[in-house]
Amino acid sequence: MTRLLMITALLCLAVSPAAAELLISEVFYDHTGSDSPFEWIEITNTSAISSKTTDLTGYILAWGGTDYSYGQHVITGVIGDCSTFLVGGPSSDLENGDPFGFSEAVDFSPDIQNSGSTADAVALFAPGANVLTDTPIDAVIYGGANTNGLIDETGLPGAVDVADAPAGFSIARTSLAGDWVVTDTIVPYDHF
Repeated sequence: MTRLLMITALLCLAVSPAAAELLISEVFYDHTGSDSPFEWIEITNTSAISSKTTDLTGYILAWGGTDYSYGQHVITGVIGDCSTFLVGGPSSDLENGDPFGFSEAVDFSPDIQNSGSTADAVALFAPGANVLTDTPIDAVIYGGANTNGLIDETGLPGAVDVADAPAGFSIARTSLAGDWVVTDTIVPYDHF
């Protein structure tokens, strides 16, 4: 993740102020025992430093295996440029990285799917989007084969980005290009 930190920091310093460029940067979805209330999704705003915030109110996080209708959460809150926004919880412990606070505390219901031989995915959609027909802003597809054809940010069925994370691990973006890893080094808010 250090590489992502450096790339994002350079991008934020080199680019002139622009609209929010939102990415899913880390997902913790499989806690030992009950996943509820420990799951979280981290969103990173990679846009240039302009001392402004972006209102995330109305953006939609959606997850599933067959499509993105299994679970949805409409976000409320703001994110600064070159910063992160952590949605989930609301509980913290060492296993889920012990977040020092959630930007928006919410117990996802239903829980984010834990994957297996068939891929699952988490996606971020623009306000007012239809999660069954619209293209997500960003998505991460994880687990086995994407036999259900979950779409990614291209609007087409995506390749699997990363393997399924076992309990106590997260999946984390390692580059702006969309490289992902399964990691037991769970550190929310570490992308800047």
